[in-house]
Amino acid sequence: MPTIDLKSPTTRVAIVAVAVAIVAVLVAAGAVVAAFMALSRVETPSNAAPQPAATGGGVDGASSAAPPPVDGPTEEPSPVQPVPDFELSYEKVSLKIPASRWCSGSVDIDIDGPAIDSGSADFTRVRCAGPDEFEFGEVSVSQDATPKIGPAECMEKLDLAPMREGAQLPIPSLHVGDALCILTNRETAIGLGLPQRIALLEVKGFDDDGTIAVVMTAWNVPD
Repeated sequence: MPTIDLKSPTTRVAIVAVAVAIVAVLVAAGAVVAAFMALSRVETPSNAAPQPAATGGGVDGASSAAPPPVDGPTEEPSPVQPVPDFELSYEKVSLKIPASRWCSGSVDIDIDGPAIDSGSADFTRVRCAGPDEFEFGEVSVSQDATPKIGPAECMEKLDLAPMREGAQLPIPSLHVGDALCILTNRETAIGLGLPQRIALLEVKGFDDDGTIAVVMTAWNVPD
């Protein structure tokens, strides 16, 4: 087996060349590993550095904050309308309104009392040449009522569905459970030293002799 002469110049040159080649291979391998690691960082989202949020939509990166409000007139909310304070005058007073005495006389109904034939009348029950009926003189009346409504609702009914002034209401058109809203005349009430009143009249029944049973509740109308 031949021996290698390490002292020979040729042998030394060969050894150096081999060493350089080995170093070159190691450097190349290191470069490959570094490149692979760098590529892994770029492709992996979790390793990516967080990017600052965009602060502007313009070309120069100006802020896109909303512009300040423009000074001008503002719409104010509508004020809440106060509810009138109706004072209860009397509640569920039962009355019997007898049949009228034909042309010899009428039956007077007083809301302020309330009373029948007391010498003061807000409306009357009459029967002469025509049918048996209620006659409403100066009072305001609405048939569009129910027994359950209160004074404010009664006032609304008088505004929305009133009977004409001096209206006449035939008694045969009334039925048990019907209700009327009746508002006394303000000027007349003041002249008598009385408050104006709003009354709810409910029909409760009819007797064989023509008497009508009613129940009345009234409130004082605020000034």
